[in-house]
Amino acid sequence: MNTEQLIDKLVAEGAQKPLPHPMKQAMFWLAGTMVWLAALSGYNGFRADMADKLADPFYVAELALLFGTPPGIAMFLIVRKGAPIQCCWAGSMATWSVTAFGYLCMRLIEQNDNPAHLIVWHALPIVLMCVAGMMMGKYALRWR
Repeated sequence: MNTEQLIDKLVAEGAQKPLPHPMKQAMFWLAGTMVWLAALSGYNGFRADMADKLADPFYVAELALLFGTPPGIAMFLIVRKGAPIQCCWAGSMATWSVTAFGYLCMRLIEQNDNPAHLIVWHALPIVLMCVAGMMMGKYALRWR
């Protein structure tokens, strides 16, 4: 697409509504994730036998997916509205913020402070998810 075609396309689309202030977007996302945290914590509860449950990798994966997926989708939609120029970087940062939120939520429920557990079940998955978010950002956040 050359410059003339781009200008014609932008003129045909007309004026666009400006994005809300970034702080307003962040507060909207934070409020939504806090509601999600309250709902899941209310459903799952803070359990006394949580250490036994967290020994089960499927339970850990279930919690990570429940805590991270809806906020992750919301974050990618918010970032996409901003039309980022560096899509891989934006995807990685969006994934990083969601995984950090998921980690904090997990720490509210989990009581295991074993360093090996924290590295294997917390740090490595966050790094892998950020790499996946970087690759997803390349496709999900690019301008159409």
